[in-house]
Amino acid sequence: MKRSILFIVSILLFFTAFGQKADRISGKIMVDQSVVAKDAIVRLLNTSYQGRTNAMGEFYLDHVPPGAYIMQVSLNDIEILRENIHIDNGTTVLPTIYGTKNNYYLDGVTVYGYRRNKFLERDSSKVAKVRLGYMENPQSYSNVNKELMKEQLTTDLSEAVKNVVGMVKVQGSPGRASDGAIYYNLRGFPTKIGLVDGLPANTNGEIDPADVERIEVIKGPSGTLYGGAATSFGGLVNLVTKKPKDYYGGQVSYLFGSYNLNRLTADVFGPITNNRKTLFRLNTAYQYQNGFRDSEFRKSFFVAPTFSYEVNDRLTFNLGAQIYNYEGTNTPIIFLTRTRPFIATRPEDLGFDWNRSYSNNDITLKAPSINIKGEVNYKISDNWTSQTLISRNFRKTEGMYQYQFIRGDKSDALLERNVQWQNTEGSSTSI
Repeated sequence: MKRSILFIVSILLFFTAFGQKADRISGKIMVDQSVVAKDAIVRLLNTSYQGRTNAMGEFYLDHVPPGAYIMQVSLNDIEILRENIHIDNGTTVLPTIYGTKNNYYLDGVTVYGYRRNKFLERDSSKVAKVRLGYMENPQSYSNVNKELMKEQLTTDLSEAVKNVVGMVKVQGSPGRASDGAIYYNLRGFPTKIGLVDGLPANTNGEIDPADVERIEVIKGPSGTLYGGAATSFGGLVNLVTKKPKDYYGGQVSYLFGSYNLNRLTADVFGPITNNRKTLFRLNTAYQYQNGFRDSEFRKSFFVAPTFSYEVNDRLTFNLGAQIYNYEGTNTPIIFLTRTRPFIATRPEDLGFDWNRSYSNNDITLKAPSINIKGEVNYKISDNWTSQTLISRNFRKTEGMYQYQFIRGDKSDALLERNVQWQNTEGSSTSI
């Protein structure tokens, strides 16, 4: 009886040991015969197993069960190789894997070259709701990327939007409740920037370009793909924000110019954990600027933290926020008469001194806003992807808002000044 029990226990221990996962598997990645792949990401595709190479090109994977796998090696977001590997029971060391073989293994080398326009975005996953190349997309749209904004020393989005054909700024940000954002003329219709990463993100003031990867302007009726809440008859404007990266980097810049312009920005990104599954990025900006008028200023502070967590190569979670705090004087606005024909035919006929603000720096308006968004991306197959987006927006307006109306029946030079105390709060949720 005892021998039978011992035999059964031995059999169970044998099968348990046979099916258990290896405690640790090590390997080495070489770019070629003499250069190691330092600080590269090693993934077993379609699994959650992931590691990173050290200064010697060595990596470690823990508790990987026996089986056949496809190993992917990426360096600075660029895939450098894929290799089919097989892990047997008891395997602890994998053979060295080379990115390129010896020259005598090559049948030939073909080199393709072209002159790349760094300001041209060749595809977009937002415009048509699917990823299409520039030439394949039937929509009429324009892209302004971060390289162009950096080249032009952009300090506000209205400067970057000048690159879009058929889009003109018609009104600066008054900061008032509900509709205080900048207005643009797009194909003859008033349009505001109303989308961030494909979801509505309202603001009572301006939007800082520090966290903007690119600006996508969809013209005409194609904007109805996003519904009527954030679009106009002219189209829509969508901002694509900067995303975390799986390698360390960042930059700090200081810009100064006329009218006491001072702008300080910082961008820091990189992995939080050693396996690079949890990523982080922080964009922040502070700006102070006067204007050409006698009393005029604006100051703002912006911060945008973003987190990304990769469960495996199919499922990823993203969480981010844009916090914008703004205070400034009102941009002078003159509303023309709406009940009779105009008498003035030129701006000079209004008798308005455009170098004067008809105010002072004590009459200001605050327009802070907070936009929080969460994103879940799941790769169903090679051709199908599921994306779930949730955003929550908070905005507030507090301070003095002023504007002018033309009064009188015989002249357009008589102005009526209106001053309002703004004290409102608003919020919205989008799914």
